[in-house]
Parts: sequence; structure tokens; C-alpha cells
Amino acid sequence: MAALASDARFDIAAISDKRRQIDERIKADDDRLYVIREGLKKSTALSKGMAEMLTSFENRLVALESSIRPVHDETLSLTSAQEHITSTIKIFETGLANYDVVSDVAPVLLAGPGENLKEFLRAMQRIQTALQFFAKETPKGSEVTVSLLKSQQESGLNSLEAEFRSVVSNHSKNGSQKKSIDDLLAGAWEDASADGASVATKPLMPEATIVALTTMASWLADAGRLSSFSAAYAELRSAHIVDMLQSLVVSQMYASVAGSVPGARAGTRPAAITGPSVDAGSSLAPSASVASAASITSASSASATSDSSAANAAVDSMKIRRMTAAFQHKRTSSTIGLPGKEKKSGESELTAMAYEKGTHPFLDTITVFLRQMKAERVLAQRVLPAAHFDVTFSTLCKAPLEHFITSIESIASKGKRQLGKGDCAIVFELLNILELLRGVSKELQRALEAGDRDLVIDVAISTISTLCNRGLHDFEDATKNDSSSKSKLSLDGTVHVLTRNTVAYLLKLFQYRETAEQLLRESVGQAAGSTNQLVAYMNRIVSFLTKNIEAKSDAYESHILGIIFKLNNFHYMLKTVRKSPHMAAFGPEFEATASELIHACLYDYQVSWKKAIEYILEVNRNQTKQPKAGKLSKSERSAIKDKFKGFNHEFDEVYRTQKSYTISDPELRDQLRRDNVTLIIPLYSKFLERYKDEPFSKTPEKYLKYDAATLESMLNKFFDVSS
Repeated sequence: MAALASDARFDIAAISDKRRQIDERIKADDDRLYVIREGLKKSTALSKGMAEMLTSFENRLVALESSIRPVHDETLSLTSAQEHITSTIKIFETGLANYDVVSDVAPVLLAGPGENLKEFLRAMQRIQTALQFFAKETPKGSEVTVSLLKSQQESGLNSLEAEFRSVVSNHSKNGSQKKSIDDLLAGAWEDASADGASVATKPLMPEATIVALTTMASWLADAGRLSSFSAAYAELRSAHIVDMLQSLVVSQMYASVAGSVPGARAGTRPAAITGPSVDAGSSLAPSASVASAASITSASSASATSDSSAANAAVDSMKIRRMTAAFQHKRTSSTIGLPGKEKKSGESELTAMAYEKGTHPFLDTITVFLRQMKAERVLAQRVLPAAHFDVTFSTLCKAPLEHFITSIESIASKGKRQLGKGDCAIVFELLNILELLRGVSKELQRALEAGDRDLVIDVAISTISTLCNRGLHDFEDATKNDSSSKSKLSLDGTVHVLTRNTVAYLLKLFQYRETAEQLLRESVGQAAGSTNQLVAYMNRIVSFLTKNIEAKSDAYESHILGIIFKLNNFHYMLKTVRKSPHMAAFGPEFEATASELIHACLYDYQVSWKKAIEYILEVNRNQTKQPKAGKLSKSERSAIKDKFKGFNHEFDEVYRTQKSYTISDPELRDQLRRDNVTLIIPLYSKFLERYKDEPFSKTPEKYLKYDAATLESMLNKFFDVSS
């Protein structure tokens, strides 16, 4: 029970504490509620006051708007009216200004674009603007003004096109050709790009001129004159290039024959060529080796009709014909014949290849043509509108390319004629041209860059290649089948012209080694890296030459002279090749074979002493019975006399004949003389020593014709007709 009472007291106390806490919280909430109510009352009062203020402000704004709106509407109306008035005034001013364009631009158009291009173009722009205004506004009564403006525009465009032609023509005149050609040959318009290819860097015209042409071209193109002015540009520049190439040809002829042509001054070059064309088929037409000059008159100079121009043309034509004839005579006089071709009586045989690499005049033509076309391409790209560039530049290239190809065809035609005549020198000229053409073909095709022209150039190269191949094989066949008459052989056994020309031909061929190698490979269908065809070609020619020389030696009535002939020729072959820088290319077999041939000739030559030696050799044989001193029988005396008499006769005969023979090379001549002394003098000295004191004759001086010293002196005069 006590426990229950204790628990009851504990519960009552806890409830009392809980109630007290709740009462405290309620009181605190009442205090906060009071504060909130007071704040709400104040907020309500403030909101009410603000609403009253806003209502009052709104009423005032409504009243203000009502009073201002009429003023605003009036202001907008006045502003719109002002704008309309200003626009109308501007239209009237523009219209009046456009009506005044006719009179304003008349003096500028009359002066032309040559005076002040910028001012002229501004005047043309005013005309164009005025026409656009009248087309858009179509004011009444403007027909007369529009007609005048169109007339002025047409006249201005004509003047602009005429100025364009004039500027292009002035910079395409012949007067500047000499310097242009010299600059092109010197590479003044060339520079090296990063990939090693040469590019044109110096413009053909001054920068200000190019800018002016570009501006005029743009105007003319926009005005629909594109085809007209671009055709004029192509015609003028094309004629300039052709004239330049022809001027180069004539200047080369002029320089070549100056001094041999009456009235020509050495060291001068004609500034311009304006004479009538020279018939390419006539005997006075320029040589193909200096490029074809079938037409000396260009398209631009052909229009000259004045009396003075005609007179100058006649004088120039006469000079050109005389120079051309003299030039042809000079070039043909140095022709080198192929072996196997009989020359006319009185025509000299040359023993060296006359043509020097790099001296053919057409090489300059190739260089000038390539560099000029590259520079022309750069110029045309700057001047002409891009949309019409390809067509115009293609037209521009047509005549120069035809002239260039015609020149190559003329060279090919001359090459055929010369090969038919046996002129082997033409092969090296053709090889030189082919070498340069192949070297620049890709660059030239890029410069021209027009469809079929790649094929045209390739065909031209193929034509020259075919001729070169023909020349190479003709020379091989001619060396193999040389059948020059017996009268062609020298009387003293000197080196035959066939040997000289053949060796010189082979050595000169090395100057064009890569080109010749490529040609020979192409002729047999071999790829690069296969057998060296040039070496094989040379070995065949050397073999044919060797057989030919041996055959020719048999034509000599004197066997010894035939040996001397072979010795001279074989020694010349070996020594000449040894002295050249190309000895290694001939291979060790060549040197070994040539040396064997020379040694065989030297051995065969000793046979010429066989009979003489037989007379003096017997005394040196052990089995010969030596006579007792002072007791010679009649037969022994007779035998000794016969020995001396026989030796003297044979020696005199050999001396008489071989003294007139010729050993061209001093070293070989001295060697043969030493060999003769070595062979004869020891034997003769023993023979003489043995019998000179024997009483084999009452007149021994009749038989003791020579002592050893005299004999040696005479042996040293062999192969010297002057001694």
C-alpha cells in the first residue's frame, strides 16, 4: 500500500510540472500573437495610404496624357512632313545631277583614259549610275538624256578598249625585244622555287601598267566587252612572242655572218624585223639549225602600209636573205661526212666533230620560248578575268607554239636531209636539242597547260628522238660497211679519216651520254637498269672499225705499208681514248684488244727485215764454218760479197720505201726506230766486225757501204720524208 501511495504522489507532481510548462508556452504565444496583430494593423494602415497615393497619381497621369496627346500627334505629323520634303529634295537633286552628267563628263571622256585613268573611270561610273537612276525612276522627258548617256557610255567603253589595246601594244613593240631576249637568256625573269623548279618572278610590264590593265579589263568585262578586249590581248601578245622568236633567229644569223655580209656590222643585232616573209622552201630560207624563220613578218607589223615602212621592209628583206645565204654557206662548209659516203672532189675531210655542245642557236630559242611563256602566263593571270583566262591564254599560245613546233619540224627536215648526205655532225646538234627539250618538256607543258599541247610537244620530241636514233644507227652501219675507194687511202699509211671521225664521234657522244643511252634503250625496248646500251653500241662500232681498217690495209700493194697503216690507226684509237676522260667507259676489253692489235702489228712489221737479216744472220750461227784468216777460197769470197751486196740492197730498198712512210705519233715513231736499231745494229755490227778485215775483195769499199754508226743514223731517219 505504501508503495502505491508513493507512486501516486510521484504522478501528481509530474502532472503539475507539465501543466506549468504548457501555461508558460501559451503565455509566450499570446505575447507573439499580440505583436503580430499590432504589426498587421500598421501594415494595413500603410497599404491603405499607398493605394490612395497611387490612385491619385494615376488620375494625374490620365489628366496629363489628355493634355499632351494633341501636341504629340501634331509633332509626329510635322516630322513626317519634314522627312517627305527632305526626300523629295534629294530626289530632285539626284535627278538634276543625273541630268547634268552628260555635260559634266564630256570633257573627261574627250580627254580619254590616257590622261587620267582614275578620273576617266569615275566619269564612267557616273554615267552608269545615271543610267541606273533613269532605268529605275523613268522620269518623263528623260529619253533624250538617256540616249546621250548611252552614247557617252559606248564612246567611253570604246576609248577604254582602245587604251587597253594601246597599252598592251606599246609594251609589245619590237624595240624592247633585244633587252627582253637578253634578260630571258640571262635568267633575269627566273628564280628558284622551293622544289627547285624555276618560276617567273620579274613581270613583263611595270607594276603600275599591270594594275591599269587589270582595272581596265575588269571594267570592260563587266560591260560585256570580254571577248573583244581579250582577243586583242591574245593577238598582240602572241604576235610579240612570235616577233621575239623571229628576231632571235635573225640576230643569231646576223651575229654568225657579221663581217661576211656586205653592210653588216659585227656585234650588232636588228632591233625589229618588219620585212616580207622568206619562202621556207627556197634556197635562201633560214637554216633549220637556227630555227625556222619561214615568216619574218608578224601579224602586228603586217598592217604597216606606209611608203617608208615598205622601203624599210625591202631593205630588211634583202639583208635577211644575204645573211641567211652566208649563214647557210658557213654552216655547210663545216659538214662532217659519215664513213661510207663519198665526198665530191675538192671537198675536204674533217677529222674532228665540229659541233660544240651548247652552241646550237635553237637552244636559245627553246630557253627564250619557255621563259617567255611562263612569264606570259603570270602576266595573263593578273590581267585577264579568271573566268576567261583559259580561253584567252590558249589563243595567245597558239601562234607561238605553232612557230616553235614549225621550227622543230624544220630542224627535223634539215636533219633528214643532212643524214641522207652523211653529215654525222647533225646527230650531235639533234642530241643537244633533244636533251634540252626533254629536260624542259614538263616545265613547258605546265607553262602552256592546255590539253592537246602536251601531245604536240611530245610528238615534236618523238620526231627528234627518231632522227637521233636513225643517226646513231646510220653511223654504226656506215662504219660497218664503209667502202671508200682505194684512192681514198693515204700513200704514206697515215691515220684514215674513218678512224679519226669514228673515234671523235664516240668521244663526243659521251657529252650526251644519258640522252644517247635512253635512246638506245628505247630502240631495243629495254628498261632502265638493264645492260648499258651505249657501251655495247660503242663496242660494236669499235669492232666494225677494227675490221674495216684491217680490210683497208689489204688494199695496199705493199704489205709493210698495210702494217704501218694498221699500226697508225690502232695506236691512234688507243692513245686518243686513253687521253680522254672516258677511257673507263670503254672497258678493259677495249684497251686489251687494242694493245694486242698494236703488238701484232709491231711483230708483223719486223718481217720487213727478214730478207736483210738473213744475209747477216748466218755469221752468228754456230754451225757456220768460219773461214781461216787470209786463206779465203773463191767461193767464200763470193759468198761474203753476196752477203754484203744482198744486205746493202735490201736495206736500201727498205730505207727508200719506209722513209716515205709516216708514223703520225712521235712516241710510236721513236719506238719503231729504237726497235729497228735494237734489231739490226747488233747483228750488223757482228757481221761487219767479222768480215771487214777479210780480203774478200780487191775493192772492199764497194761492199762495206755502211758502218754501224751510219746505219744507225739512217735507221733514225725512217718515217721522215723530209730527212
